[in-house]
Amino acid sequence: VSNQYDIVVNCSGVGARQLVGDNSVESIRGQIIRCLCICLCRSQEVVLGGISQIGDWDLQHRDLDREYVWKTCTTLLPCLQNAEIVKDWTGLRPARKSIRLEVEYRRLDDRSMTVVHCYGHGGSGITLHWGCAKEVADL
Repeated sequence: VSNQYDIVVNCSGVGARQLVGDNSVESIRGQIIRCLCICLCRSQEVVLGGISQIGDWDLQHRDLDREYVWKTCTTLLPCLQNAEIVKDWTGLRPARKSIRLEVEYRRLDDRSMTVVHCYGHGGSGITLHWGCAKEVADL
């Protein structure tokens, strides 16, 4: 990489723990259900969520978590009880006490490499990515 590019942008999320040795990166495990439901307006699917389990790195689907999400959502909105479930999803969100958005200069072989780190948004990545991408570009 160091011979082909001058800048690397590290957006590795939970992978930063291994990639750059950032042990402050923690996982937040989430699990949601996607279903078809005519009682709510959305393009086609409704996303039912969710859970937030800090420090859990397990990507396996858990029936107990699914039951919790389903029961909570159908209690709040009973019309969901007859909805067709399309997909279950489990994933990890990268979290830190604060987002890592900074420049690091690394020496690789005989040259200097600029690394811009941008990760650790937790469950707010979809909200924050616009501004963070702008800041990365400005760096």
